[in-house]
Amino acid sequence: MNHPIPAGKPEPEGHQGKPSQEMQLLEQILENQVREFEIKSRELEIEKQKDANAFQFSREALSAQERDRKHERECKRGERRDRYWLIAIMALILAGLIGAALAMGHKDVAIELVKAVILISAGAAGGYGLAKKKQDDPE
Repeated sequence: MNHPIPAGKPEPEGHQGKPSQEMQLLEQILENQVREFEIKSRELEIEKQKDANAFQFSREALSAQERDRKHERECKRGERRDRYWLIAIMALILAGLIGAALAMGHKDVAIELVKAVILISAGAAGGYGLAKKKQDDPE
């Protein structure tokens, strides 16, 4: 029983030629959800990229730290080696001076040199001990 609606009479609600407001709202909601899903998808991609960048940065930082620590160990090893060479050279010079003083018959000069070395060594050891103690006590 579909009867055509005579011209001039308003069409009942829901049978209008253009989409109703409810349909427009539904379409708008669907469009908004599609946009929202696209935005969330982009946000997830950005988060994934941030995580990848953070991971890469962490690897680079660890690698740099490893190189730095290796360089630091090499420098300290070189400092110790240089210190030992300095001590050895000074000991040879001192032994040469004492030997020369004894060879020339200056026994008193040799004794004074030995006394000076003992006093300087004792002072250096005491200073080292105090510095080490101060370093261990964080006051």
